[in-house]
Amino acid sequence: MYQSIITEIDDGVGILTLNRPDRHNALDRTLVAETTAELLELEDDPRVQAIVLSSS
Repeated sequence: MYQSIITEIDDGVGILTLNRPDRHNALDRTLVAETTAELLELEDDPRVQAIVLSSS
């Protein structure tokens, strides 16, 4: 679905992983747009109680 991030939900925790290790996860328009969109989706998901932001 996304090019630059990976997401999962594990026991109430939404995990959003920045996945551009070749670019040291530098922010570009795509990464910012995908991160923003997914954070909004996780915020609205009733299964999610907390969000962890990580990187590869």
